[in-house]
Amino acid sequence: MSNSKLSEIKRIVKEQIEKLSKDKGKMAILRRGTGKNPCFDFKLLGMILEDLPEDLMSLSDELSYAEWAIYIALTLFAWHQQGHDPDSNCMHQSCRDQETNVLKKEKRLGGAIAQLIHDENDFKRITNRFIILASSNDMEGLSHYLRQMIGLLRQNDIPLDYVDLAEDLYQFQRQELKYNVKLKWGQDFYRIRNKIEEDKNEE
Repeated sequence: MSNSKLSEIKRIVKEQIEKLSKDKGKMAILRRGTGKNPCFDFKLLGMILEDLPEDLMSLSDELSYAEWAIYIALTLFAWHQQGHDPDSNCMHQSCRDQETNVLKKEKRLGGAIAQLIHDENDFKRITNRFIILASSNDMEGLSHYLRQMIGLLRQNDIPLDYVDLAEDLYQFQRQELKYNVKLKWGQDFYRIRNKIEEDKNEE
């Protein structure tokens, strides 16, 4: 895997999120694409492809790994941000503390989903939903279940690192890295879930 290509994907997603946060019109267009194949709307597809470097674009009649990763990350961010002020409550938050560089695993996908657990009723329901999501094996199925989960994060005001998610989505498509990504999601989910349970028991 090219580290330069992955770095380019992360840079693009970060810059696009900064721009999109100031453009409600484009955010609305992107929201239409959540959970769907990007080819269903060529205006939407054009927004994703117009500034994409040549080396990230597909050379065939199928979307490249980079195109899929950027498309899903940006449409989900637009879906997540709906109903929140991007200036005071941005739903994209880095999992790296800028001052200390400490990793905040609760801002990555698995850790963010674990924070949806508030009581015993949530425990089984959210865990089962997470297992279904993590069991996905193709991008369309993963995109569908991610949309459902991001809707829950939105309702609960739980932010997510979308640059980190874009990296996961890119690597998920590579057979040799797919299970590493799933392991990362699982480790973060159960680590944060267990911590939440420990904190409740101490109270």
